[in-house]
Amino acid sequence: ALGAQQLTLLKSIYDDVEPVLKAPMAHYPSILPAKDGSAELFDLYVCFYREGILFTYSPVSLEVDFLLEFLSKRNQVINELLKKRQPYLTNVTVMVADLQSSAKICSELPAEEYFELINDIWQQSEPIFRKYHGTYGKHAGDGMVYYFFPQPDCDYRLNAIQCSLELKAMMRRITQRWQSRKGWFSDLLLNIGLNEGQEWFGSFHAGGHVEFTVLGETINSASRVSDFARNGSVWASKSMLNQIPTEKRKQINFGITRQTQHNEFLFVTDTYASLGSLLDDTDRNNSKFRDVGMLPITELRDFTGDVSIGTA
Repeated sequence: ALGAQQLTLLKSIYDDVEPVLKAPMAHYPSILPAKDGSAELFDLYVCFYREGILFTYSPVSLEVDFLLEFLSKRNQVINELLKKRQPYLTNVTVMVADLQSSAKICSELPAEEYFELINDIWQQSEPIFRKYHGTYGKHAGDGMVYYFFPQPDCDYRLNAIQCSLELKAMMRRITQRWQSRKGWFSDLLLNIGLNEGQEWFGSFHAGGHVEFTVLGETINSASRVSDFARNGSVWASKSMLNQIPTEKRKQINFGITRQTQHNEFLFVTDTYASLGSLLDDTDRNNSKFRDVGMLPITELRDFTGDVSIGTA
């Protein structure tokens, strides 16, 4: 870890330097101390990938053309790094998000406009997932699966919650834009399910393609909760919220909508309900929830705190 003086020096250097131009790779000549204390010349290549930033120090004696060609092949670099990474058991929060009535929307739009809409959702959501350290996972169709792993400076479960709520706000903006464009009256809604557990995380390699995946019941339950969610709501398992420190959990607005004796609907905060008890018994399609009928869940509406660890 850096000391206070080193952090101050790093901040002053950061404030003084010119910003890097938007490019896939930047090159800087560098001088580093050798083992014997003498100065050694290096070429520093900085490559900007979706997964992060790769710094490569190359002694000036190396074949520069070969290194430049290698670094320019993003997939090759990422694949070579990932091949050495073994599956591991980790805590994880899984988010599954599905576009409500996607089949109906697809039937109402020309094919090119439907793909434009889906791409619009993906492009608008990418910065939000990146902000909250979400890792992309495989999902059939036009939905989303993202994994949130433990971070050194923030709570991964709160990352997933805050990310979900920002996606909800994002969908309202996209709805307004497409309603104005198409003259629609219906909303575009992303139904989100969250669940937390300890599962095996790894990657599958097919040619030049890398696919991250989590194996276990955590993702299956999150998918069922997403299927249950309606009207752009965000639902999470009780076990996930119980893992969040009490002071942080107090800053989450969550609960269950109950029907009173006078047929009024009241949102009762800080409560849970089994998924099965919230289903309409007359709907035959609800049989798919049989395996998670006893899972306690709750609806998330707002979070007023900070995702950082150790702050209220």
